[in-house]
Amino acid sequence: MDNFHSSVKELFKKADASIKINISRKEETQKALLEILPDKQYASSVNWLEIIKNQIFYMDKWIFFIQFAVCTIAIFIILALYHTNTASEDIIAMGMILSGVLGAASVWEVCYLFFSDITELGESCFFNVRQMVLLQLGIAGFFYLFILTFVIFYVGMQWKLNLLQVGFYFMVPFIVSECGCIASILTEIGRKSPLFPVLAGLFSALFFSALSTIPTLYQTTATLLWGVAFFLGMLLLGLLIRKLLKEIEKGEILCAN
Repeated sequence: MDNFHSSVKELFKKADASIKINISRKEETQKALLEILPDKQYASSVNWLEIIKNQIFYMDKWIFFIQFAVCTIAIFIILALYHTNTASEDIIAMGMILSGVLGAASVWEVCYLFFSDITELGESCFFNVRQMVLLQLGIAGFFYLFILTFVIFYVGMQWKLNLLQVGFYFMVPFIVSECGCIASILTEIGRKSPLFPVLAGLFSALFFSALSTIPTLYQTTATLLWGVAFFLGMLLLGLLIRKLLKEIEKGEILCAN
């Protein structure tokens, strides 16, 4: 890829070298611009609040309704499990599956962005793709973390479980699902179909539900292990988001399909 970029740059240099610039006309134009510019007034650049307002206005709203529906279903499942006297081991397993699904759903908007033909025009027209990705991740992350926090406190209090442990049990699958979805977008096979990011998130959810069958992982002595997994997951998620933004800036993944 680096060799390809170098060859393209060389082609541009050769093309530029073939263009002859009229020095006298260039000086006349510069002089004319210097005479005109002091009399012109320019509007200030758009502030961040205006940028956020515009980005939200042009977002596809239907995906938020789907995400709201997913969160509502997750909450109803937890409430139903409480009223059916579900055992603590079963609620932990179900909670980890649901948190993995929520983690995958929190990245759906970004996944859809790369398969909606809009990113190809992002850097050349009105939209800034990196701003859109950051804003969508921020909105989805805040919303889903709010829902997940409610679930953690509800499960911890109703089933009389340690809140710190429950928080780790539910947050780790959530973060790993997000990492799986974003990592799949960064791969060529993951950009061929919008199903790959979703499947990556669901696979991580099922993986952690399988871990729920190992009792030793849910003892008090394993809390440190879950804490390490949580912080490593956060670090990995940050690195993947940084990598995604860099690839967008390079223009490598603006066209996913």
